Amino acid sequence: MNLLTSFLSIFILTRSSTSITFNCQFIDIEFCPTCIHQCKAINLIITKQNQTVTKIFTNNKESENIKVLKIHDQIVHHMPMGLENFFPYLSILQVWSCGLREITQNNIKVHENLHELSLSGNEIEILESNLFEKNLKISKIDFSRNRLKNVGFNLLLPLENLIFADFYANDCINDGSRNQKFMIISNLRKFCKPTNEMLMNDIKNLNEEVKKLKTEIKICEKFNKNHRCNEDNENIVGIDSLFPFFFVNDENRI
Repeated sequence: MNLLTSFLSIFILTRSSTSITFNCQFIDIEFCPTCIHQCKAINLIITKQNQTVTKIFTNNKESENIKVLKIHDQIVHHMPMGLENFFPYLSILQVWSCGLREITQNNIKVHENLHELSLSGNEIEILESNLFEKNLKISKIDFSRNRLKNVGFNLLLPLENLIFADFYANDCINDGSRNQKFMIISNLRKFCKPTNEMLMNDIKNLNEEVKKLKTEIKICEKFNKNHRCNEDNENIVGIDSLFPFFFVNDENRI
């Protein structure tokens, strides 16, 4: 089987099924010693949702320890599933100029060690509030040059380690800064307000959280009859945290 036939086989498989295969290209470690833990994806085509990576072609013996995955200038309209099976230690994920249309919590929560998410130059229009709730280690995000129109109010609140956020050249915002998390939050709330559907999902999730807290209080009071659990329980949060969109200043109100 010649090289052209091999490429066509991979191309046909990728386009016609839910299985995804691609090649990992590595920089010569003689010139870049740290690049042994980086993979640049090539021959990657994803045009449908829920397509799963079943095989990655590479001659790098350190492939299981890859920490940086670069997907640049490929055709990736939706995030591939199953990346965690090949990159269990992934710390940096870049998807640049690939036509990516969406990113959800399910796409990234499987990468527990993720510190940087860079999705510049794509077609993303919406970011849900819960996107980063399972990836609290993230310190850098890049959504520059997308088509953002609606962003959940609580998007950045869980990211206590965030030091850099880039939202330049979007439809609703053209902003970015280092160590200015709350300024970015304010601008996102002001210019990229969530849709009604997004708000309803937020309220639904908040109601579930309230139910959990009430259950915890009841359990606490059952075993600590002389202790006011609702005052000292560290899981109890202020109403302004549960419903931030009711407590922003007037110019940011819905």
